[in-house]
Amino acid sequence: MTSSAQGANGRGEERSRPERGRFTSRCKTEVVLGLLRGEQLDALSRELEIIAATLASWRDRFVATGQVSLESQPSDDRDEEIHRL
Repeated sequence: MTSSAQGANGRGEERSRPERGRFTSRCKTEVVLGLLRGEQLDALSRELEIIAATLASWRDRFVATGQVSLESQPSDDRDEEIHRL
């Protein structure tokens, strides 16, 4: 099933649901980025025929993973030694 969507980004991108019902990580990323840009969760849910809770979960996991990657790494003995020198 294929559907066209203007979305909040106004680019008129075409999105489609995979034939087997599984989304690639790239596709999930595009969907999540659309949500973060302001596309409406309910509208996207209807368009892609995915429950809103699943889309919200993808978004939350994406944001949490990005947040973790930006955290400072804990220091260890080597860091203290380097700083001391």
